[in-house]
Amino acid sequence: MDRFLGFGRRLWFVCRVMFGIEERSIRAQNIELQKKLMRMREQKATLERVPEQMILSEIRKVVEEMQKLNESLDKTEEAVQKYLEPVRKEAHLIMEAQLEKEEKLMRELMQATYQNMPQEGAALSKEEISRQAMQATYEAMPQEKVAQNKEETLSSDLDSVSHNMEVTVEKEKKPQD
Repeated sequence: MDRFLGFGRRLWFVCRVMFGIEERSIRAQNIELQKKLMRMREQKATLERVPEQMILSEIRKVVEEMQKLNESLDKTEEAVQKYLEPVRKEAHLIMEAQLEKEEKLMRELMQATYQNMPQEGAALSKEEISRQAMQATYEAMPQEKVAQNKEETLSSDLDSVSHNMEVTVEKEKKPQD
């Protein structure tokens, strides 16, 4: 009986192969497996996209926050500029007034030095006179200004003083000759 059943199975298999039934079932199984494989690949791709989308959405949020912060910083900077504009103008006027006072004081000291020069002129050299004038100028100025202006104006003041001294000495020599 087992032999007869085995023979029947083989015969049935041969019939199915000859009529193409087996081939169709194999194709159907292949198509079903391919569809299943495609669905699984799509699911995998969507799962891979989810973290990327989350990261991209977080990055977008951070960029938007940074843009808002930049806008608020720009507005704040403009407000500060508008607020400080009168202060700058006032400080500029004060500095100009102080510079004018210093220049006036320097001229007065130079005139006083030039007036005393014929008496002391023979004993003092040009450099000594300019040093004395500069020292008198800095002693007359407030100490805060001395520290700020000493380095900036020392060389330019010495040049102008020495030039003025040369002009004055030349003027005094001409009438004596």
